[in-house]
Amino acid sequence: MSGARELGRELIALAGAVECRRASGAVTLTLSGYERDGTAGEVLFADADAAALPARLHDVRVLECDEQGSERRYRIEAAGIPPCPLTARAVQVHRAAADRFYRRLPAAHVPWTLRFGWGALLALLRIPAVAAWITKGSGS
Repeated sequence: MSGARELGRELIALAGAVECRRASGAVTLTLSGYERDGTAGEVLFADADAAALPARLHDVRVLECDEQGSERRYRIEAAGIPPCPLTARAVQVHRAAADRFYRRLPAAHVPWTLRFGWGALLALLRIPAVAAWITKGSGS
């Protein structure tokens, strides 16, 4: 086997502090943090049997190694601890899509006069007499 195949495919790389939570139920291990570009990311392992991981990790990489029947093998690499192999029934990688989406959109530049005009109109419509006058004048 080649070394690249043994290392596995990187599922996600979380930079900085990463929270490690264990739970009972369908999802037994959760890693939450931020990717290098600042996007929030989370990895959920179902039925994971990892060695004891600390509650806080730093600079984490999650690699998918291979499958053994219904179980899949993964490896968690983090700064300051040796690589941690684990098996799990399934894994879900969640990334905050809104962050990347809104970064691609151009900034909305609204002139202050337009903002002021809409603000004044909405403020005037809060007065019942003005609202009645405007709706009466529109023929409704």
